[in-house]
Amino acid sequence: MPMPSDGKQGSIDAALRRRITDGLLAPGEQLPRRTDLEREFSASRVTIQRVFDQLIADGFVRTNGRGGTFVVEHPPHRCRFALVFGVADLDSQRFWSALDHEARMLSSPRRSIVSYADVLDTQEAAAQQGRLLADMRARRLAGVIWTTFPGEAIVEGPLVRNSLVPSVAIMG
Repeated sequence: MPMPSDGKQGSIDAALRRRITDGLLAPGEQLPRRTDLEREFSASRVTIQRVFDQLIADGFVRTNGRGGTFVVEHPPHRCRFALVFGVADLDSQRFWSALDHEARMLSSPRRSIVSYADVLDTQEAAAQQGRLLADMRARRLAGVIWTTFPGEAIVEGPLVRNSLVPSVAIMG
């Protein structure tokens, strides 16, 4: 689900997301009540609910019914990693296919690894690049593992430059 970037909803989302990723709201901690957030941000109940819906969809918070909304124990900015391959067709490359398979086997509620393609020669790979960029911008990743040198266009582009997400490359 895309993160809202404009208007009041986007600024409230960014503020709450920043509080979570900066540790001001720790895992397990309850978020302020919706009515308090409505007052703090001079926002409507609907706007605050949409922000909460987005944070839930992105894996940052969970609700406990009428008991409140809490930061999840394992938020994505601390436990979700991107594994970026330099080939679009992993099945044609046994090593990368095995690495992808093992990464998926290591995934758990405490740590998840998501695969992306780092080539723009197919429409699917371009869509994956867009998804990776969206995950980085929304702070839904703890780190990026490139399976090859990402290339000057990528290193100098928005995926790496000025990113808040640590990156490492596996190169031979």
